[in-house]
Amino acid sequence: MKKFNQANMIHTLNKTMVGHLPKQILQKLQDKEYAILIGDLVEDEQMIEENKWDKTLKIGILNKKIKENLEVYQKHFDIVLTEEDATFEIVDKIVF
Repeated sequence: MKKFNQANMIHTLNKTMVGHLPKQILQKLQDKEYAILIGDLVEDEQMIEENKWDKTLKIGILNKKIKENLEVYQKHFDIVLTEEDATFEIVDKIVF
């Protein structure tokens, strides 16, 4: 890396669509009714402004300290996948 723009840097706590997606993609997304959000941190639910879509399905992936964190993840995500079932098969079944 030779240079980066700190104002547009994506990191674990600012993973929103605002300012990070090309205009062409944002225009296509404006017409969509539904969204699927997949994240491995509770804070990932902030990646999407839920009120912009009629329906948002939030899927959390929990791989560490499952017993300690499961209840918290269940409060923030509609579906919580743990290490045994954390594949994209469930997403495929929902989408297709």
